[in-house]
Amino acid sequence: MSILGKKRLAILISWLAHGAKYHELTALYDVSAPSVSNIIHSGIGYLVQHFVPGQIQLPSSPGELQATMHGFETLCKLPFVCGALDGTFMGLVKPADQGNAYYCYKKYYAITILALVDSTGRFIYVDVVTGRSRYLPY
Repeated sequence: MSILGKKRLAILISWLAHGAKYHELTALYDVSAPSVSNIIHSGIGYLVQHFVPGQIQLPSSPGELQATMHGFETLCKLPFVCGALDGTFMGLVKPADQGNAYYCYKKYYAITILALVDSTGRFIYVDVVTGRSRYLPY
């Protein structure tokens, strides 16, 4: 029997949002454990395929991942690290038409800059987060 799309999406979102265990999801949605596993793995695969390629560049092979982790362990004695992530605020003059959208918790107007580097210091991801919402409405 096929599990409808809305139920599949609900299972995936429950797992992502709450970290629900498979046996909890099987009871909640009345589906088998193998079905829950399949739904989660295929859902994550879909998200990675359609949303990750233009964003964070993950190591493309096990060898590249091992080399990056070895680089961090050699450089700063941190095992199993494959990236260093940091962010900062960059102050700006309040845009006239944005109200308080750019006002940050540090009590000034700013944008957020986020960067991820590998063990050689090469930027593998950079993002600038403005005051406007980056999320789609439900």
